[in-house]
Amino acid sequence: MCYDFCSEDVECISAWELLQTIKIKQNESYYYPLKKVCLKLGMSEEKFSDFIDYQIMTDYLITNTDRHMNNIAIVRNPDTLQVLGFAPIYDSGNSMFYNIPYEKLSQVRLDDIRTHSFIEKEIKLLQYVRNRSLVDIDKAEMDFSIYEKDVLERHIRIPKLKELYERKLEKLRAFQKGKDIWKNRSSL
Repeated sequence: MCYDFCSEDVECISAWELLQTIKIKQNESYYYPLKKVCLKLGMSEEKFSDFIDYQIMTDYLITNTDRHMNNIAIVRNPDTLQVLGFAPIYDSGNSMFYNIPYEKLSQVRLDDIRTHSFIEKEIKLLQYVRNRSLVDIDKAEMDFSIYEKDVLERHIRIPKLKELYERKLEKLRAFQKGKDIWKNRSSL
């Protein structure tokens, strides 16, 4: 239980637990089965889509590659079982190219990032997004100066991370303006 979004009156149920209640076809993305379960539990289609759209775009921007079904959850009233919505975005620790050595950061292809989520390729997750304006891109500018306190990282890794983040920000801007960035992969 996380006291940041759960209490005696609010419980958290992972998407994985929800998916155990239905039969899923082999090799099927979990997106549509999860949507089906959430709608059956009383969540509106708009609430489902808006949250998942926001989460996918946020994960894309920070390159969170670990949004598996135990890292998505709904919250509900444990007494009435009324679904209150999704739990806030949590467990984003596998982000910002955490597992790539600094000498390989310049070789990162933004169209080839693998993720543990609805589908394997991060860029293709954006195909699920219906409301591209849910992330306020103007608030997504990141101040990397805090990392300058890390003597080892500031000269080697941080400039590369900043460059990659700015490239992701540029791609997300293009996506929000209507460009299907997964189609034109040569510019990534």
